[in-house]
Amino acid sequence: MEDVDVVVIGAGSAGLSAAKTLRAAGLSFKLFEAMNRIGGRAWTSDQHFGVPFDIGCAWLHAADRNPYFPEAQA
Repeated sequence: MEDVDVVVIGAGSAGLSAAKTLRAAGLSFKLFEAMNRIGGRAWTSDQHFGVPFDIGCAWLHAADRNPYFPEAQA
C-alpha cells in the first residue's frame, strides 16, 4: 500500500467532506468504505416497499444537545 498523509474511514457525509477538505489542502489520503456505495446512512432503497424509500438520516444523536432540536419540536 502506498504511503498517504491521512486515512479516512467511511464514505458517508463526514468522510466525503473530510476527503474534499484534505484534497483542497493538498494532502494525500485513502478513503475506505465497507459498503458497495457511498453516502453512509443517506440512501434511497426500492428493495423494502417496492417504491423508492429514503433510509437513514432521520435519527438525531443526543437530541437533547442538538441545536436543531427546539426547531424540530415546534
